[in-house]
Amino acid sequence: MDLSLPLRIRAKEVCRLLNISRTSLNRKMKTDPHFPRGVKVGSLKQSPLYFDRETFLNWYNNTHK
Repeated sequence: MDLSLPLRIRAKEVCRLLNISRTSLNRKMKTDPHFPRGVKVGSLKQSPLYFDRETFLNWYNNTHK
């Protein structure tokens, strides 16, 4: 395990990796039951949304073969 990698990635980075907009990411989160769930850090609407890096990469590798 590489300890230099972050345990979670921001929604902005997920959008960049998938080459989609934030609106498309929100749509994917609502419509794809297999898409990893994000975790908001904070209680405000503007609080950043993070995804578990390992869970996201597993999903990505399984859906983009």
